[in-house]
Amino acid sequence: MKSFSLLLRRILQTSISNIVRAPFVSFSVVLVMTVTLFIVGFSFLLGNMAQDVVDTLQTKVDTTVYFVKKTPETQILELKKKLEGLSVVKEVEYISQNQALADFQKRHSDDLDSIRGLEILPDNPFSARFSIKAKDTKDYEEIAQFLNNEDITSANKTTIIDKIDYYQNKEVINRLTSAISTTSIFAKLVVALLILISCIIVFNIIRLIIYLSRDEISVMNLIGAENFYIEAPFVVSGGIYGAVSSIAALIFLYPISVWLAPVVGRFFGNESFSAYYISNFLVIMVVLIVLGVCIGAVSSWASTRRYLKS
Repeated sequence: MKSFSLLLRRILQTSISNIVRAPFVSFSVVLVMTVTLFIVGFSFLLGNMAQDVVDTLQTKVDTTVYFVKKTPETQILELKKKLEGLSVVKEVEYISQNQALADFQKRHSDDLDSIRGLEILPDNPFSARFSIKAKDTKDYEEIAQFLNNEDITSANKTTIIDKIDYYQNKEVINRLTSAISTTSIFAKLVVALLILISCIIVFNIIRLIIYLSRDEISVMNLIGAENFYIEAPFVVSGGIYGAVSSIAALIFLYPISVWLAPVVGRFFGNESFSAYYISNFLVIMVVLIVLGVCIGAVSSWASTRRYLKS
């Protein structure tokens, strides 16, 4: 146990020595990783905020099925039961003719002309309807096809469905679905590219640090030291670079989020960018620190391994 703690102490001391020995090079590594992690953190923050807004919009998207007037309620409820049995359907709300009329009267309680106009009419002018919510926006077309293909007929062999407003809202729904997919793919590609670029840059800068320590590495090779004892200090140094860069990126993210809050607010309504950052700080901190340490440690390990093999 004592020998293990001594080994860890020596690795840590050597790691700090490698960092202090070349302050300008160390600063370059931290600077590159800080910029990368800042952009990754910003993209992560903005992407999650956009996804929350999209999820909110998705909850407001639905398709409405209007029924022919005087359709027996038993047939409407039978269709409701079939719809609820579909795996793509999240919720089906049934609004009867009487309920539709009551809702209209409530919404226009201050509009006396509209209320009087309804009183003049001999019959209820509103149709019974379904408000259908799908589990995903791309599922609305499947629901509409089901309704068109379903053999639902009234007693006189005519369809009971008057209109499905999916076809009027199809373009909006398709655009929303496309925007969700495109945004998600683009954000993942940008983050992956930034991580790759950072790894390449850190890999090459670590090689420079290794080159500065080439005499010590040569001595360790001559006395028969295993690769682990040579690689470990550089891997730990890389992890320290990543942790420091992550903290720096987190520090810079807050003032930038405050500065950009008015601009971002125009796109996301009343959602505050800086408030969103604060409320999700722990998640962002964990993501950036883990990512930073992994980038630094893996790049350092790969660079050291390549140097030893050469």
